[in-house]
Amino acid sequence: MKAEVTVNFGNSRVLNLAARLDDGDPQAAVLAHQWLEQTYEALGAEPVRASGKVLLLDRILAIAMAAGYQGLSEDPDLAEAYARHTAAAVGRARVIVDVAGLTVGY
Repeated sequence: MKAEVTVNFGNSRVLNLAARLDDGDPQAAVLAHQWLEQTYEALGAEPVRASGKVLLLDRILAIAMAAGYQGLSEDPDLAEAYARHTAAAVGRARVIVDVAGLTVGY
């Protein structure tokens, strides 16, 4: 299955990322959560919410914010991994990350 993740940074800066998903792998969601957690830490991402809690969708949003438009557009490996793990973690083939609006939808 193919995953499509659209990341909107505002000001007409939109990235359409694609990745292949292995729908037969029962560990895909677990590995995706681990990748998101590790990448969140590695990028030094900050909590999105004032409460300081970091839920799954907050982590997805914070990674996009920390990597930025330039980071995701210039690093194809990061962009592909972000798309694949984001889609696998939420269990959806189509995800929209709106950095400017602080939302993640599918």
